[in-house]
Amino acid sequence: MLASMGELELARKVFDEGCVRNLVSWNSLINGYARSGKANEALSIYEEMIKEQVNWDEVTMIGVISSCAQLEKLKLGTEFHRYIEQNGLNLTIPLANALMDMYGLLDTAMKFFCAMPEKNVVTWNAIIGSYVKAEHSKAALFLFHEMQASNIKPDGVTMVHCLSACSQLGALEIGIWVHHYIEKYNIPVDVVLGTALVDMYAKCGNIMKALQVFHEMPGRNSLTWTAIIWFSPSWETT
Repeated sequence: MLASMGELELARKVFDEGCVRNLVSWNSLINGYARSGKANEALSIYEEMIKEQVNWDEVTMIGVISSCAQLEKLKLGTEFHRYIEQNGLNLTIPLANALMDMYGLLDTAMKFFCAMPEKNVVTWNAIIGSYVKAEHSKAALFLFHEMQASNIKPDGVTMVHCLSACSQLGALEIGIWVHHYIEKYNIPVDVVLGTALVDMYAKCGNIMKALQVFHEMPGRNSLTWTAIIWFSPSWETT
């Protein structure tokens, strides 16, 4: 629990001094470090766990696979994947999502995606995001429509991916439709989604709308400012 709250140092101290070091406590620590971006520490704790002959489960593997993805250790991650298959471990949605994120390659990611008997919004976001990252924008937008047809409710992350795809294509009309979708279904516009809207309008040539969204945002980060400064004509030099 402490690890999930990000209090990793305290969590580790409690763990080291505690009398009970079971699978749940090991998993809490491994996943806590993995979620906090401390992948090397997460893998180190996993090694300690194995030395103490504690049997791992799918929750352990989520933290381990996520750590391999962060460190881009595909060879090590592939070995863990082989262990998962050899031991007949249940491929839960979170574990499959972690594997998809680690592989990143579209063919492999789609293979996992299609093989999953159940998919949630995180799963759909992972595959759509993979296609956007590879700049297969039309395919990403097609997957978004497939997601809707599957009765999975999109969230802010989905919308960011869709807007990024529109930016890549210069597809202003689709981008406007996505913006209306966000408003229609009351999807909260945080700084990440707001920045994606600004970026989409700017890259698609509607600078005035980009400025409007920019000024309506409750908060901005460096990426927001970069997007608006780069494309705003008021910043052009002659």
